[in-house]
Amino acid sequence: AYYLAAEYSRDDDVKHIVDSTIFHLVPTINPDGFAQAVPTCSGVTGRYTSQGVDMNRDFPNHWSTGEKMKYAAETLLVMDYAKTITPVLGISFHDGALVTNYPWDGEPGLYTGQYAKSPDDSLFVELAKSYSFAHASMSDTSKQCTNDNFKNGITNGNMWYKVFNGMQDWNYVDMDCFEVTIELGCCKYPSDPKSTFKKV
Repeated sequence: AYYLAAEYSRDDDVKHIVDSTIFHLVPTINPDGFAQAVPTCSGVTGRYTSQGVDMNRDFPNHWSTGEKMKYAAETLLVMDYAKTITPVLGISFHDGALVTNYPWDGEPGLYTGQYAKSPDDSLFVELAKSYSFAHASMSDTSKQCTNDNFKNGITNGNMWYKVFNGMQDWNYVDMDCFEVTIELGCCKYPSDPKSTFKKV
């Protein structure tokens, strides 16, 4: 948001993108959890809503024949909002690793560590690479988090670890939205965000 606003009058490419594209920037889908977050590098306090729901696992699962009976209020708001704007591309920013993740996040019959190829796998790979290769260090395996070795700085979700009921797969199936999840860094709550996330 800062970059687009600051560069709009100086950069013709930015001006064209802003003039021809509709952006929806949502700072957080879990404000209650964010308010409770504890500034530690690896802690998970703040991950859950005030009702104890992990929104990373709270969306409809396209592999299941049954419908989940109850969703968090925040999840319902996100789904309702998405249905009003019909998004085509999406990025969900997370933390705890340095990688761009793409569908499928989980597929029955495949174990964690196995590649779960979606019908649009080649496009997802290119979308993931477009961010990873533009990042200062994401594609460099020597700069990734301890024990991580993501070739080109990207990973298929199920190949990394299996997740069902995630927003990424839901957006792809239900909204026809090509969403990737970008893990911004190894530390979940940087002690010095000003140096971690420098302005462009």
